[in-house]
Amino acid sequence: MASPRPLDGRAALVCGASRGIGRATALSLAAAGAHVVALARSGEALDLLVREITASGGLARPLVADLDDRDALEASVHAAMGAVGAGFTYDLSASTGVRVDARLSLSRNATTVMVS
Repeated sequence: MASPRPLDGRAALVCGASRGIGRATALSLAAAGAHVVALARSGEALDLLVREITASGGLARPLVADLDDRDALEASVHAAMGAVGAGFTYDLSASTGVRVDARLSLSRNATTVMVS
């Protein structure tokens, strides 16, 4: 039996996940066992990331959204929370900006990571 990973059973929302630091963060969180919700504007790049994560045995789902569209973003994040059965309650970047609810804020210019 495989030994448990540190984030098994947890969910992580990663903004800017299609490239750069966001992509690397999503891959690292998935490798640590998190169910990754990868958010970015580029659906094609997110699909590649999700295929890479799932091919290595991880859990991931793409979430195409633009942080500038607050209404669409709020709806997308809440749908993602429902889909993975978790809320995202820990913001590692301590960013500010779009207020989705009392527990979640997203910034347009930062890689934001929430882990529940």
